[in-house]
Amino acid sequence: MRIALIKKTTLGGSNGGSGLVMYPSSGTNCYIVDNIAEFDNISTAQAMATNMSLLAVSIDDLPVAIGDTYSDGRFYRDGQEVSMPEDITIQMQQQLVATASDMAEILVDQEYRLILLELGVV
Repeated sequence: MRIALIKKTTLGGSNGGSGLVMYPSSGTNCYIVDNIAEFDNISTAQAMATNMSLLAVSIDDLPVAIGDTYSDGRFYRDGQEVSMPEDITIQMQQQLVATASDMAEILVDQEYRLILLELGVV
């Protein structure tokens, strides 16, 4: 089980010069991913995290990276929520379907124009 070990922080206006774009807005308490590790179970991870003054959060297949922020049960990177891989796949599939539909419409239009040219209608 993949676990993110996160530490509590208060974001300042300049983000401490780290160069990271963080969410939520400055002055808000949130957590930053400090490390990612594999554990047999969440109880072991929580015990270890507590000893290190960290919080353990199960991330499963979520593509979380060190430096991402965690707030209100969600992870963020560069101000954008980190999405599940299947969410990204569904979005790509929807884009492909829309593109295929557009291409089919263009093809029908071209064939129609060719037929009109062959018949001398244009």
